Amino acid sequence: MAWVTDNPFWRLLPGNPIFVRVVETAAKRGRHAAIRISYLAALLAVALVLVLHSLSAGGTLTDLSRRSAFMFTVISFVQLAMACLMAPIFMAGAITQEKDNQTYGVLLTTPLSNAQIVLGSLASRLFFVLMLLASGIPVFLITQLFGGVSGRSILLSFMIAAATAIFTGALAVTIAVIRVGTGRTIFAFYLAFGLYLASVWMLARVPAVAVAGIPANSTTWVTALHPFLSLMVVLNITPAPDPVLLPKASWLARLWVCWPHYAYVCWTLGGSLLMVLLGTIFVRWSQSRTRVDWRRKLLSWLLGGQERRRPRSVWNNPVAWREAATSASAGGRGILRWLFLILGLTAGVLLWIGYAWGWFSNTTIRALLQSVLWVELTIVLLALCNVSASAITREREDGTLDLLLVTPITSRYYLWGKLRGLMSFAAILLIAPVGTAVLFCIQDLLGPAHHYSGGPSAGPLPGVPVVSPAGVLALAATMLSFCALAVIVALNMSLKVRRTISAVMATVAIIGVVGVGGSACALSMSHVEMAGPLVAMVSPYVTIHMVVSTSEFAGRGWSPEYWSQLQPTMLVHSFIACGAFSLVVWGMYNSMVKTFDMIIRRQSH
Repeated sequence: MAWVTDNPFWRLLPGNPIFVRVVETAAKRGRHAAIRISYLAALLAVALVLVLHSLSAGGTLTDLSRRSAFMFTVISFVQLAMACLMAPIFMAGAITQEKDNQTYGVLLTTPLSNAQIVLGSLASRLFFVLMLLASGIPVFLITQLFGGVSGRSILLSFMIAAATAIFTGALAVTIAVIRVGTGRTIFAFYLAFGLYLASVWMLARVPAVAVAGIPANSTTWVTALHPFLSLMVVLNITPAPDPVLLPKASWLARLWVCWPHYAYVCWTLGGSLLMVLLGTIFVRWSQSRTRVDWRRKLLSWLLGGQERRRPRSVWNNPVAWREAATSASAGGRGILRWLFLILGLTAGVLLWIGYAWGWFSNTTIRALLQSVLWVELTIVLLALCNVSASAITREREDGTLDLLLVTPITSRYYLWGKLRGLMSFAAILLIAPVGTAVLFCIQDLLGPAHHYSGGPSAGPLPGVPVVSPAGVLALAATMLSFCALAVIVALNMSLKVRRTISAVMATVAIIGVVGVGGSACALSMSHVEMAGPLVAMVSPYVTIHMVVSTSEFAGRGWSPEYWSQLQPTMLVHSFIACGAFSLVVWGMYNSMVKTFDMIIRRQSH
């Protein structure tokens, strides 16, 4: 077997020292077992609820088969969404954890090649993600008990989830190689990947991307570019056309349109290979190159060679000022937050122009606006979870927390500064979704939009604005209060958990459960006249749905009179929910203050 172990290809991946070390040591830790148990518990909870609902509904075998197919659809979407969320958290720590622990420079001095460093880091973390997906196979097999689900569909859903995990992992590792800092790396990934998913999802609704000669409700040219759109083809939600309808198309075009799920798997695996090659080039080059401060260089050039910097005005609480306004914070003052604001507001302006000039029908513009607000809010929450969860662990890992503890700064002063600074960071990011809603509100106040060329722009809501002033205030209050909850939960995890990656994963899991559970409760009570709007404020996602798509939220009980009565009720309920969230945040903050010294002393031993 010596010829096998001495083979360079064997040392590149199967015998890669990084891969072997991480798999052998990390697999024995209780944290990974807890992650697998939590993942399976989430899938089993969804499957159990759907199974009990199917059995209680009764009906014929055909009805049971139909419900089983619906259960498979829900679980498949949950699996794909969790793969998109968990893969970057695992992968970003592959490189950035070495950087944060100051061991990355030592790793570069070893005889390991660039390819071994990148592939070993990627494969070792990807191993856990793929094993996590494989552990959910028994849950999917439950859906075959009542029929309606084929083994081919289960296999294709796993292929799409695995390809997405590999692609997102390769992208996250590449960003981690180029950038420094776990919080910023994950924020950069979520920003790029979230905007990509949102833009392709909205682009699929544009008639220009439709394929000529096939039915209108079939696949488009961008279906193969999106994981969820490709999964919808596997689940028969979006029908794929017959290749006979494209007689003059090339084999690549037929594959792209008629089998978009296979095309998606092919291009994501190819893109992953390119990302790995790019990361291999940047491993040592990014460390050896001389870093140029382009901002200072440009300022020096504008001032004629004289470097001048305006003195900074520090807040009353320097901890809050450092967390919100300096590059030393987890969020940083980098271009990412401003890039998110620019892109988010640009998307809002484009939608507003399309609405003002009648490019879209009222139904389409409401669906697009709702999707944009959902995606922007998701990016904000993920960024807050990552930045807040690393606010204390980052200082613990680099040793600056020990310096702060010997100063006269008290635990209350320190934690309040963290909370205030992170909320300032959240308020800046929320400008994008709230500003988009304000644009539509101003348009409806100034006058009705132009008529859509394909029909009246009013659609199913005649005389009802897309976003009302009360809706804007309700959105702003609910989003800000839910972001405060995410920040305080992340700070708790950052205080109680030693490692940044573990704190981030725990925070994302908690906020995900709270968001999904709150949304499910709110949607189940949406038909209740008075309690529905109040419970809807528990989840900002349901609040967006209620404000933008009032008729879908109310169901059969909707009427123009219901909408008029909803506005003051919605405004009052939003402030009630905001007060309830504030009480929860204040209670958790006081609990952190009381237990801060005890937790820090216990972790120091």
